[in-house]
Amino acid sequence: WLRGSAGRFGYNYAIGRWSEFDPSPNNSAWWQTLSAQCRPVIFVGSGTLTDLGTGWGFVYDYNNDSGLWAVNGAARYAYNYTKKQWTDYTSQGWAALSRNGLRSSKFIGNGEWYELYIGDFFRGDGDSYCWTSGGHERYRYEFASGSWSYWTGSNWSSLTYNGAAQNPDCRYLYNALFVERGLRLDEGDHAPAGRQELWYQAYDYASGGHVLRAWWKIHNPGADKKWSGSDLNVAWGTTRHWNSIESEWMDDVNQHYGEFTKEDVVFFAEDFEYYPIGFARMVSMMTLVRDYYGKQIRTVQVAANGDATGWFMGEWMDRWNYASFQTDWERWRGLVTTDAQIVSLHSQVGCNSPMLIAIGGWSGCAIYANTNITYTWCSWLYGSGDLDWVWNGNYDNVTWYDNSPTSIQRSFELSTTASPNYRWLFSL
Repeated sequence: WLRGSAGRFGYNYAIGRWSEFDPSPNNSAWWQTLSAQCRPVIFVGSGTLTDLGTGWGFVYDYNNDSGLWAVNGAARYAYNYTKKQWTDYTSQGWAALSRNGLRSSKFIGNGEWYELYIGDFFRGDGDSYCWTSGGHERYRYEFASGSWSYWTGSNWSSLTYNGAAQNPDCRYLYNALFVERGLRLDEGDHAPAGRQELWYQAYDYASGGHVLRAWWKIHNPGADKKWSGSDLNVAWGTTRHWNSIESEWMDDVNQHYGEFTKEDVVFFAEDFEYYPIGFARMVSMMTLVRDYYGKQIRTVQVAANGDATGWFMGEWMDRWNYASFQTDWERWRGLVTTDAQIVSLHSQVGCNSPMLIAIGGWSGCAIYANTNITYTWCSWLYGSGDLDWVWNGNYDNVTWYDNSPTSIQRSFELSTTASPNYRWLFSL
């Protein structure tokens, strides 16, 4: 059987076996065994699943030039003969298994290891498949649960928490930014019992070690101990600041802001000044949050330092250099809702209105900032040991998150949209 002039399938009447023509044999035979012996001659391209006698069913899609393998009628793997590329059927549809074409059509679901790309080896069957990359970690995907696991060296560890898939589209990510390394409940010194803490690491093949890509907490996750699924909100607190009086770098109370967040607020504590993480990485970490929870971010509240010339957003960003960050601000726009906000707790940053207005346009966010340098100390939460008095800039009279009429309304000095209705992510 041909598609145009290209070979596709053959049938041997003597043994009753189907074969397929391999467009990229990679030092193997041009014809690959497709079925067991003693199979009927009913055409495998007839449009209905053909029992191959191996536990697998097969059907050829002429229009898309793809062969589909299934188990008990459930799609598992597909091969595109034109692109010479494998895909698998996940809970979110078809996803590429080989990152480019030129792969052999030799069946990948027979339990043997196949090199689908340099250093990336794949082994699959009807229940699951797993990877080893560069001789390092292995990852496994289970079709029934639609979930991933990783090999710790002694056992498989799930990438799920309470049954919720942590890789929302359940696809193998060749350039994955993270591998889940544990979800633990920690009472901490100040936080309510049961905060959610997540660590994301990637294996760096160049150095031969793991690299921490992102780490965040939900200090107040509620009774279910995890994000509730409501608005996705993110707070940032810088961890170092320069003390001009003492002439030294000092730990910043902003890193403890997460303990005073409202329920379900994702909190990052990162260094914006001493060893700045960089704005590009800040956006990448926000991308992990968006991908992990599978929802766009609505509000970002940043507690850091600034002045009348600029602000710290992962690194120093001012009225002279802010245009160089446009690409990353546009990446930010792809992470947020259409009514997204950035609430800036940086002193005097509101003096840079042209910069903030431009950034608001790139990011798709309404930005709120102050113009004065008056600091008011306000007790957010009593009985917190050394954090009885927590710096909150000059925001002594702030609105509640939902702008409740019972709160004292106070507008920021600058709003890029001229709206006073900012959302507040911290408890008072």
